[in-house]
Amino acid sequence: MSRTAFVHIGLSKTGTTSIQRSLARSRDWLGAAGLCYPGHGSDHAELLATLHPQGAAHHYFKVYDDGDPHARAQRLWDEAAAASGDVILSSEYFAGLGRAGAERLRDRLAAMGFSPVVVCYLRHPVNAAISLAQQMIKMNDRSLAEVIAAPPVPPIRSILGAFSAVFGVANLRVVDFSAAASQGLLRNLMSILGRPELTDALTVERANEGLTMDAAILCDLHRRMTQENGRPPFPRHLVFELTDSKFTLPEPTLAKVRQDGQAHVDWVRETFGVELVEAAVSARYRPNVTPASIMALLNAGR
Repeated sequence: MSRTAFVHIGLSKTGTTSIQRSLARSRDWLGAAGLCYPGHGSDHAELLATLHPQGAAHHYFKVYDDGDPHARAQRLWDEAAAASGDVILSSEYFAGLGRAGAERLRDRLAAMGFSPVVVCYLRHPVNAAISLAQQMIKMNDRSLAEVIAAPPVPPIRSILGAFSAVFGVANLRVVDFSAAASQGLLRNLMSILGRPELTDALTVERANEGLTMDAAILCDLHRRMTQENGRPPFPRHLVFELTDSKFTLPEPTLAKVRQDGQAHVDWVRETFGVELVEAAVSARYRPNVTPASIMALLNAGR
């Protein structure tokens, strides 16, 4: 019987965590329906031990140290190989496999008798930069000034170029995130998997709520004052309760991202026939916190 391995390259801020948690929560009945989502966790980053050029030395295993990396990966491969139907594999880290890692993945799947289909959701570079910037600020990885000076944009052409060279363009399903989100991300994914009828039974998990503009500014203030004074000026978690404004980047920054990212947009259109639509941004960048948010922060801390 022909079996398909659907490999989800979960780029950051394209609904990846929500997809993974939803599939993981629905793992048992998906298996009964002929779709294996192997393992016990929410994703399959453990496969890096056998796929990534760094293998078990990959930084993922320093953060998530839970036994021998190769043994953990092998358990996932064994479960996938034993599946009677199709298999779904998903990880944000698949984006960093490069050509060598993609070749290892292709060879593994072929040895188990799977036909590969690679799935990837993409945001327009402008929307990706806004979403990634607020996530970096939220996680305290970058300051507001840093993401304005060097806005984060995923190297779309590098990532998908490696996978299309290894698996062939015909085996990639590249989807504009904004279009898929308007349809319903899980509904879109299940349609790609050929099982749209299963969508309504999925246990949907929401994840990674974004920052407001005020929260981003206050995170930046918290970071700077903590570095200067050696102690936090206020409990950082309080800023995540602010809900009045949406985060964005200054228009000059977005204009540069738009200009620099056009080559990626053109390449995706020419290679996959997919138009990455720049979703309208209703928010306006401002450098100062509103008085209402200051009062909300003070009241939350009481």
